[in-house]
Amino acid sequence: MKRMTNLLILGSLISGLSSTHLRAEVVPQSPAVVKVATVPNAAVIYWQAFYAIPNLTEEQKKVLEAAISSDKAPVSDELKPILAQYRIAFHEMQRARHVTSCDWQLDMSAGPELLLPHVQKLRDLSRVSLLRARQRFAESEKDAAIDDVLATLKMARDCASSPLLISILVDASIEKAAIDLLARQLPALTKDQQDRLEKELALLPPTVTVATAIQWEGEIFGTWLKRKLEAEIRQQGNSPSTEKLFAALCLSMGVPCNLDPKPEDRQGQRLAELIKTLSIADIDAQIKQLSDDFNTLAQIASLPFDQRKAKVDAFEKSIEAARQLKDKADLKRCLTITVLPSIGNVITREEQLHIRRQLLEQALRVLREGENSLTPIDGKMVRYQKMANGFELNFSSSSGDVILKVGTEG
Repeated sequence: MKRMTNLLILGSLISGLSSTHLRAEVVPQSPAVVKVATVPNAAVIYWQAFYAIPNLTEEQKKVLEAAISSDKAPVSDELKPILAQYRIAFHEMQRARHVTSCDWQLDMSAGPELLLPHVQKLRDLSRVSLLRARQRFAESEKDAAIDDVLATLKMARDCASSPLLISILVDASIEKAAIDLLARQLPALTKDQQDRLEKELALLPPTVTVATAIQWEGEIFGTWLKRKLEAEIRQQGNSPSTEKLFAALCLSMGVPCNLDPKPEDRQGQRLAELIKTLSIADIDAQIKQLSDDFNTLAQIASLPFDQRKAKVDAFEKSIEAARQLKDKADLKRCLTITVLPSIGNVITREEQLHIRRQLLEQALRVLREGENSLTPIDGKMVRYQKMANGFELNFSSSSGDVILKVGTEG
């Protein structure tokens, strides 16, 4: 009887004949609402691009690297099927190009243990993207090539959305390669293409300054070191060994500290002797000194470009002198010596990128209006020199000459 009842219900459902009661039983529940992020994040899209990077054979890697290393050699037929494997990754780059926000969700509280897996991925993908742009320029697919370069520039800027010095350096490296490639092709572009390029370049996002990155890194390292010191004190108990505390801090930053150096290691012996004189207050003073040094560098990095070099040189000279560890005052800067990067190189790269971006803008204007349209950069004039198939723009900065070759020499 029960089986018959079930068959009747099933028959009623199939035939569409059902009572209100039966309909109430079979109406499906509403599907779960899928929540979609209201604000798109370019970083998420880049990770999809990274996932789509193909696993090349060793032979394919050699072909790719040879082509990337020679920015003037023509793109061979052998390379084309390799570039084709990046199709999805390139597509995702173009998607990210049109998304303003980029948040890499970095754990800034991790200090020197901060993970930055995206940085190398960005570098690798940018090199292949610019190679495809070269291929497209060579095959007169200029609009598509411009899109490749713009997507690469956007990705570079998005790398430098994080207030970290390494992110700024990677951005500068990628942008230099992209701008130089673009400059060589400018005279071959139509007026409409040049106009589109100028508008798109103006829409690229701003990047974090070196001064801001230094401030952030100073806060990151200072806070992290204080937490590490407190954790080590708790772990050692009531009578913590300051020697072991100091060695633990150094080791946590990836710099082993030998408390028992060999007799012939005079510098090591001197350091070990000084470490023995440390108190917990001295280690606290080292952390404070590190923060003070970061603040000093941030102030220097905030100055106009032409005022930075002398002050950076003087600061780095004082750090170099402290490496001699002549006395306890030098030891006070031991953490600074360990943590602080060579800031002169970062400041130089920031200045040169600042100039190169403006030279590209001026190159587009020169193509339309002639060399008399050149305007000063930071109060200094840009020098123009005619080439066989283009021209060269040269600017003398405090960090050396910055040259942009527009077109080709021969």
